Amino acid sequence: MFTGLIEEVGEIREVLARENNRELVIRCPLISPESEKGDSLAVNGVCLTITDVEAPFVRLVATKETLHRTNLGFVRRGDFVNLERALLASSRLGGHLITGHIDGVGKVIELKPEGENLRVRIEYPPEIDRYLVPRGSVAVEGVSFTVLAVKPYTLELMVIPFTFKATNFKYLSLSKQVNIEGDLIAKYLEKLLSTAGEVERRKGITWELLSKYGFLPED
Repeated sequence: MFTGLIEEVGEIREVLARENNRELVIRCPLISPESEKGDSLAVNGVCLTITDVEAPFVRLVATKETLHRTNLGFVRRGDFVNLERALLASSRLGGHLITGHIDGVGKVIELKPEGENLRVRIEYPPEIDRYLVPRGSVAVEGVSFTVLAVKPYTLELMVIPFTFKATNFKYLSLSKQVNIEGDLIAKYLEKLLSTAGEVERRKGITWELLSKYGFLPED
């Protein structure tokens, strides 16, 4: 599990073909000295396993399925990626719970400066629409955000200066593909309520439904 609080922005130094997989060599001088083979590391929000450590570099393998479902199939030498180590049982949960299993790949369609902040609008696949609600949580490129607004298949985020500097969002550009993971709690609620026949497939989780079943406080 992860929290969406990025520890380091690593640099892709090598991308190697390994049959149906890709091996990534990432330079990360802060994380690598404290990492070991077998550790989990979120790369742009994707949970991967470290296969080798030779500080300041780590090696990880992305499988064919991972490459198909995420933007890791498009990373190249010189790209910068968000990195976060797995959550410890003793760690504080500063963001929100993230599994590292990507639900879909979105596309950046608007970057709008607002004062010192940056408003980002992202087009996302219809199949993850039911996991996104205004003021709910979402992970984009492994970064924990609160959803500002959701319209038909687009979501809006606000990137504050700290997040901009501490993540690869400072390299964000229009049309860039980004990994999206919906709210884990919304997924469990959908499963629970759909089992009881209460959630229509297209409708998904709504604020009205959460309120009806006591998941939201009364005004």
